[in-house]
Amino acid sequence: MTHEAGIRMRLAAGVAAGILCAAQARAAVITHTTSDDFSKGTLSSAVVVNLGGGAVRLMAGNDAWQLVTAPNSRDFYGVYMDPGGEGWAVGQARQDAVNSYNVIFYDRTSWSEEQTMSQGYDLYGIWMPSSIEGWVGGGYGRFVAYDRPEWLWEVEYSTHSQDQAVYGVHMLDNTQGWATGKDGELLEFDGSGWYSVESPTDKALYGIFTVSAAEAWAVGQDGAILRYDGSSWSAAQSPISETLNSVFMIDASNGRAVGALGKIIRYNGTTWEEESSPTGNNLASVWMVSPDEGWAVGDGGCILKYDGISWSQASSPTGEALKGVSCGSAERCLAVGLSGTLLRYLRDYVSSGALVSQILDGGTLPDWGALSWTASGTDASTQLKFQLSSAQSTSDPALDAYLGPDGSASSYYTTSGTAIWPGHDGNKYMRYKAVFSTADPLKTPLLESVSVTY
Repeated sequence: MTHEAGIRMRLAAGVAAGILCAAQARAAVITHTTSDDFSKGTLSSAVVVNLGGGAVRLMAGNDAWQLVTAPNSRDFYGVYMDPGGEGWAVGQARQDAVNSYNVIFYDRTSWSEEQTMSQGYDLYGIWMPSSIEGWVGGGYGRFVAYDRPEWLWEVEYSTHSQDQAVYGVHMLDNTQGWATGKDGELLEFDGSGWYSVESPTDKALYGIFTVSAAEAWAVGQDGAILRYDGSSWSAAQSPISETLNSVFMIDASNGRAVGALGKIIRYNGTTWEEESSPTGNNLASVWMVSPDEGWAVGDGGCILKYDGISWSQASSPTGEALKGVSCGSAERCLAVGLSGTLLRYLRDYVSSGALVSQILDGGTLPDWGALSWTASGTDASTQLKFQLSSAQSTSDPALDAYLGPDGSASSYYTTSGTAIWPGHDGNKYMRYKAVFSTADPLKTPLLESVSVTY
């Protein structure tokens, strides 16, 4: 029986039964959604990444940490990068007759000094609820507020002695946030000022993260972990006794904290548990871009990357101790450290790439149905489109001839759920080709799953 005759017989049988072929229920589906599925294909200027299950994106043409020229050689302790790519770093003070210079500003290209009213005090923690406002905590109980373009005033919480340094600051928005300090100090911002609240510990607290108005976490000396439940703070069970320096919560059920001797712990929504770490160096700061990507930095220029499965050492351009890391996006990050050390992370995507899948087996005389996929990161500057090939034999050259929904090599499947060109029916083997493109080096289509029914 010829291929065309076979199709006519199946159509006739369907009509005789009063069933339209387009509406027939498909007996089977082949779905690719894991890293293993995608890795069995052939990648050209595209890479497989772990996002829980797996995904494919364009390759990064530039994916590295680089040293940036600093406006001075003083120590930097804290950094914040906003989603737009601007950044601020704080640290050791340089004082003249009128102002201090303990804040520097990153304009997406280079750093410059900014004046503050904090006369001679070192600054440690910084958080910016937006690009026009923020708070910094520092030595002797000082807070500095930012109202772009100026650092306008200095606030000292007067109920404590002047040696109570403010180490960590995290703002939920411009009306609420928390700060931590020496001897278990916990300070709440209520929109008008900073107020000390009762703390369940006298251990120094170095890191703070405000999840919501009803939840916050603080970490510090000897592995101390504190949790705020909306009304009060209490001690949480810690899996380690080493000092924790920084905490970052992705959401209420997923977070990381890092500290001395390379310790990394993870919150799973119920408890904190220790994770395997590839370093024994002190880790000073952690920032999670997503549940499947994050960075931690520390002594000796140590940079660790989390890829959704495990932490590994990343290449570092410095041997100086790094004290802070912050990311405006997955493509842009900043890190700061001692002796004027400033780093930036750049990930720029190539303009185009492709994934050719492993061979799909549809069995005997398959009636191919529809091609569907899920993807993210597609907008006016990016595109993801597909073509299909099929043959009766895995050695048939037709498996390298990719066609669109009209059966031509110039057309593409651009809408998920589109019916597969009927000329593929009856061919046992099939491949899909996913074509990625972007006009913006900061963006990439992200293919998360592909399904073919038959």
